[in-house]
Amino acid sequence: MKILFYRYNSICEPAIISALESFNIDVNEIMEDKSGTRDSAKGNIERVQAAIESYKPDAVFSINFFPMISKLCHIYGIIYIAQSVDCPVMELFDKSVLFDTNRIFLFDKAQYVMLHAYNPGCIFYLPLGSDPDQVALAIKSESSRKDLNPAAIAMVGSLYSEKNPYAQIKDKLPDHTQGYVDGLIESQQKVYGYNFLEKALPANISQQIHELNPKFTGRYEDNCIMDDAKLRHFTAVHYFIEYELAQKERLETLTTLSNSFDVDLYTNSDTKALSDSLSDEGLGNLHIHSGVKTLTEMPVVFNNAKINLNITLRAIETGLPLRIFDICAAGGFLMTNYQEELPEYFEIGKEAEYYGSQEELIDKCKYYLSHDDEREKIATAGLERVRQHHTWRHRVAQIITSIWE
Repeated sequence: MKILFYRYNSICEPAIISALESFNIDVNEIMEDKSGTRDSAKGNIERVQAAIESYKPDAVFSINFFPMISKLCHIYGIIYIAQSVDCPVMELFDKSVLFDTNRIFLFDKAQYVMLHAYNPGCIFYLPLGSDPDQVALAIKSESSRKDLNPAAIAMVGSLYSEKNPYAQIKDKLPDHTQGYVDGLIESQQKVYGYNFLEKALPANISQQIHELNPKFTGRYEDNCIMDDAKLRHFTAVHYFIEYELAQKERLETLTTLSNSFDVDLYTNSDTKALSDSLSDEGLGNLHIHSGVKTLTEMPVVFNNAKINLNITLRAIETGLPLRIFDICAAGGFLMTNYQEELPEYFEIGKEAEYYGSQEELIDKCKYYLSHDDEREKIATAGLERVRQHHTWRHRVAQIITSIWE
């Protein structure tokens, strides 16, 4: 079997390519030109087309969904495999998602339920995974790095200060609209395991958000499987409001934690708002570091930290983000917000731990920081769970068998 693998430097690509090759699949890689110009986009299409004609693959594979690859595969009558690792991904609402040559794998069950109805025979549910062997090599090679050795609690990730389009338009909204959205965000922050924002946001507010930034939604309207009103509502919730929620939630959680514990944050985000908040609160015990390299440095942080904090973006309504599997694959102790699918893949209290409120997060951190043996036992069991059931080789096997039974 031959697979053409379209790459854009996703962190999952090396592990998935390795998993494909472990099944004696011949993999030919083609790297995306990410310069972002019109010529680069045209060149990417032409290079994929040339590779299809010369290599004659049985399928084309990519991390996340690319409409232009889907269209090419449909023209040539070959299978296009897209493994989604992010949510939301607006490209999944392009009309090319309807082609019968697609084999799209989604890790968030709520997103799967929504999209499956559009193309039932070609859209599948599949959780994410990790590569413990690859992670172990990274830990071994970087184990002496003192800057990757958190004191107690660690978080690796964005603060969403640089990814939040709502912050750019918020002050232009009417005061009563700002107040309503702030109230929704405050309410959703207190609820884990159920996302009510899309149902609770009035259509007139999503329209106001669209009018202040029409280019964001407008670029998807011509080829979208949703009508314009539904598309505008979807983007208002899952890109504008939920990104504002993510920024507030991470700032408040880190501020609260650092008032009781040593917390190490590794991020490339602007931390000014966080620093200002900590100054108001009395500085706390937060130690801010620059971001770490995902494949080589991040696993060392996860392995060294006593507690690894995961805060899931609310657009991932039920599923488990990649960060959960990567923490456990590094032998790290996982403390995550509650997600509906979490008990399906990890035994709570034995392989991973969750919190359902800020108060519960504080209480559980106090408990596990004072019970080393129990914490380390859970981390070891979490790693074993990933090794036995949640590697990328497991996922690739599921993809292959679902397509070529």
